Order: sequence, then C-alpha cells, then structure tokens
Amino acid sequence: MLGFLASLAVALVPLPAQEFDNQLNVGVRTQLDRQKRIWNGVHSHKPDAIEHGKLYAILMIQPTLSMRKLVKPVSAVAIKEELMRQLAAQGYRHVEPGQKPEILVSVIYGRSNLPNPYLTNTINVDNMGPEYETVARDYESDKSMPSQPKGVVISDPNLAARLSIPSVSHKATKAGFEKLFILVRAFKYPPPLDPTKKPEVLWVTTMYVDDPDHRDLNAIVKQMLEAGAPYFDREIKDEEVEILKTLPEGHVKVGTPEVVEPQKR
Repeated sequence: MLGFLASLAVALVPLPAQEFDNQLNVGVRTQLDRQKRIWNGVHSHKPDAIEHGKLYAILMIQPTLSMRKLVKPVSAVAIKEELMRQLAAQGYRHVEPGQKPEILVSVIYGRSNLPNPYLTNTINVDNMGPEYETVARDYESDKSMPSQPKGVVISDPNLAARLSIPSVSHKATKAGFEKLFILVRAFKYPPPLDPTKKPEVLWVTTMYVDDPDHRDLNAIVKQMLEAGAPYFDREIKDEEVEILKTLPEGHVKVGTPEVVEPQKR
C-alpha cells in the first residue's frame, strides 16, 4: 500500500519538459527601438527601416541577479566566444584597434522569469529584461476570466480577445514559467555624454528554454545563440518564435521517476 501511494504521489507531481528526437526547443523574442509604443498602444512599424550598425564591441557579459542557483556555474568566456561566432555569421564585425564601434553589445544570462508578452503590450526595447524574484509583479489578481492565466487581469480588449484563443492561452501560461535564458542587448555608440541620460538601446534578442532546474546552460549555449542570432536586429511579428535545435551528444534527459523500495537491513 505504501508503494502504491508513493507511486500515486509521483504521478501527481508535474514533470520537467522532456526532449523528443534529440531536439531542444528554444524560444526567441525580440524588441527594437523603432517598435516603441507611441500612443494608445499603437506601434510604429517601419518594414523598410535601415538596420543598425554591425561594427561592434562587447560591453559586458554577466549573470542575472537571482535567488536560485544554476545547475552549474556558467563560463562567460564560452558565451563570449560563441556569441562572436554567431555575430560573424550574421555579418557583424568585431571592432579592431583604432576603430570606433557602431554598437556596444552586452549579455545577461541565467535563470529568471521573463516579462510575459501575452499579458501586456508595454514591453519594449528599454524595459525588456529578467523579472527578479524580489520584485513584485504588477499584474492584479482576478478570478473572473478563466480563459486568462490565473491571477492576471487584462485591461486591454485586444489582449483579452487574443487570450481567449486556447492555443494562445496555453502559450501565455507556458511563458510565465521560469526560464533559462541568454539576453543580448545592443546599445548605440557613443554613449551619451550626460551621465543623467540612459544609454540608447537599439535592439534586444532573448533566447530561452524551459526547465532551468534540470538543464546545464553550458551545454546548450551554442544551440541557444544559434537559434537567436538570425533575429538580431530583426522584428518578430508574433510574441515569440520557437526554434528546434539538435542537442549535443551526451546530454541528459530527465525521465519518469520510479519509486524504489528501501533496502531491508
């Protein structure tokens, strides 16, 4: 009887997302400076807008502030090396001695909740970033709308209508889970001379995967940056895209837990 109850308890615990056919599902989101909100939630879409510069220098690569630890410490050097490879593949050139960059590139990585693009239309290039666990969410509680994620009230009728679609509601729920992420941000060079003014952000690309409790970011840096690099300084029409990447050999899959009876002494 004890073994049966233990098996039942295990069955009721949500399991981490499993990989199928040796594939890694990488989510990608982008924000650009030309997409900033201008009035009443209307965005300025300029499909023929000129891309920003491609001559870059790396400003910093650092982990996010988080109360939860990564499975293993992450090599910032490995992220830098892979980022430079992917930037080169997209036509970006690293600044050489004596040159002035056109953009400054920074990276934040780690595990955190990310702003949910299905629940708000206020995310833009200036405020995209991880939501630290010490910061309260600004979503109000409301149980009157079962089609929306629990604990969220949506005042924008367009967002509410979109969330009434079951497939979108499912994506919104999934987007609310904690992620393992790499966020690449490009700033305009030179920075403002006035120290009271913030540096101008040109574009942000965020790559992320689920299940940070069971994934080693070191093992999937290449796949994540490879999935996101084609979207550097590119607009994504929807909230996000999902890219399937082949996992490296020797990765660990988390299977279904089994109850093991204690050994008799």
